Amino acid sequence: MTITQTHYELFQTGTDFKKVLFLDNFYENLAVDLANESDLVALLKLALKSTNDYIRRTAFKILCQLSLSGKISNPFLVLSELHTLLQSNVPTLQAIALKYFPYFQGARTPALVEQIQELSDSSNGEVASQAYFCLGVLQLTESTSLSTLPEAIVALETAKPHFKAATLSIENRVDADFYLLVIDVLNSVLTDSTELAEEQFAKIKTAITARKLYEFDEHGLELDFLVFQLVDQLRINFSISSAAERWLEVKNEVSSLMQTYQELRKIKDLSTPSEFLRKRLFCNIFELIEGGIYQAHLASNRHRLKALQKTESETILGSYLQHLLSKLPVDQEITQSNPELLALFSEIEGSQKGLALYQSIPNKSVSTELLNKFGELTRKYKNQQQPYKTGYVLGEEVYYNLRKQIENFLPDYPETKLEAYFKIVEEVIRYTRTTFVDSDRKRFAFLYAQSPDFKKGKGQNALEQDLQDSMLRFFEHSAIKDGLDHEKARFVDGGRVDIVYKKDLITIPIELKKSKQRPTIKEIEDQYIAQVQNYTAGYDQLGIFVLLELSNKAVEPPPNFKDWFKVHHLEPSSNMDIEYPDYIISVVIQGNRTTPSSKSKYY
Repeated sequence: MTITQTHYELFQTGTDFKKVLFLDNFYENLAVDLANESDLVALLKLALKSTNDYIRRTAFKILCQLSLSGKISNPFLVLSELHTLLQSNVPTLQAIALKYFPYFQGARTPALVEQIQELSDSSNGEVASQAYFCLGVLQLTESTSLSTLPEAIVALETAKPHFKAATLSIENRVDADFYLLVIDVLNSVLTDSTELAEEQFAKIKTAITARKLYEFDEHGLELDFLVFQLVDQLRINFSISSAAERWLEVKNEVSSLMQTYQELRKIKDLSTPSEFLRKRLFCNIFELIEGGIYQAHLASNRHRLKALQKTESETILGSYLQHLLSKLPVDQEITQSNPELLALFSEIEGSQKGLALYQSIPNKSVSTELLNKFGELTRKYKNQQQPYKTGYVLGEEVYYNLRKQIENFLPDYPETKLEAYFKIVEEVIRYTRTTFVDSDRKRFAFLYAQSPDFKKGKGQNALEQDLQDSMLRFFEHSAIKDGLDHEKARFVDGGRVDIVYKKDLITIPIELKKSKQRPTIKEIEDQYIAQVQNYTAGYDQLGIFVLLELSNKAVEPPPNFKDWFKVHHLEPSSNMDIEYPDYIISVVIQGNRTTPSSKSKYY
């Protein structure tokens, strides 16, 4: 049936029950292939205007499916609705928008990606989990500019925490579990862990088979099923290549490799709704790992491959051999490239630090057996860790930004002390984020203004003691609880510091102040930082300052969370060369808060 006036009248005057019934059976009720695009758009626009969230959700889902299949060619309608639903504050609408967000290249603006990061902090588990999953997919398909294997490994390790966080937010997150297994298989291939790769692939096969039997939404399964096929072909490639030293019939083995090469590209080029994401995944990850397999396992067989190419120069196999040989390092490059070592460093140290460590080593020749043993130890340790140090995506950005600054300012600072200091910074960020995102007003009453609907707010009457008590309660259940002390008298020059973290390794002061004004960075440094830096001068060069800022916030919104944190250093009272400068990380916690709705004006 094509679209008629009756269909339009249904969404203009019909009951919600009839609209739901129609949309739930949309493809049975309409001959979509025969329908005019403009008629489809007009009908879906009417459905999207509904005040019923289920109708809006279903209409949006159909709109995305028709756009991805090419039936609706104008991208602006779906992009506009994506933006609208993400802003809606309705969890079911936000979740469906997050599900389809990665499929549309035009949606990937910095502002919307940052909004997804913020939604990962949502108190609604479904929204938070879908946001984490979305961030993982975006990381793997971020751009087509990835051109080296190190960049692919960094992308894998950066995406992994997002998928892990998605599984922790709600139960039965089988799609995130699937991509975690995919990443594990690819890492096992890169670290030459043959048995582990086969074991993990068997888990993927079981998972995708079960989902194929029970998945209600076939559209949602298409990408994962094709990714599974890509992994399968790459696994076969790895299995053949890793046995290269034992090849007897070189031509037969290379022919088998060529078949996997062709199958990978057939899967990539399929014309399906997931084509955009699948091509990004292939170019960013699979193609680069394929090249890494060749480099790791076929370089020592270059002379045999060259000999075969001479006899097959006029055949398809000869063309493939030419491509294969172009991927292999020349003799002097072999010790300068080791994908297995890079993958292991990235697992141990994280993506960016692992890459830097890898690049700092001139001779990267390490035995496969040793790498495998280290890999086993690394995975055992990693399985016990949470996906984010601070518990939040934006908190993680703040953490690494602060750490990068301190490491640049103090390049020779002892690594063990730096780790201990940033354990404290990690908990300060976690505490600060907890007070701001989905916080319980009753738990942090001292941070809120008093209002008719919240009598417990303290507004500008909040005290430093309130902040100190709140932070200590939080820290007493954290990883730094065993080193805490408070109101430490005669800390340095007879001064009293509010909170001290002291272990055998390091002593860190945490000074707290309050202000009823909005200080500038210069005012913070002039009025407060000198005191904290005075404390650090007697100990380990590093300290923390927390300001409870209590200015009137009836109208203006708060600054972005990432702007709450700064790094400070004041020149000391000395004319001598300074070899051990002191640095302070500050955070300005917003107090005297009002609710977002109270900032609106109604006429």
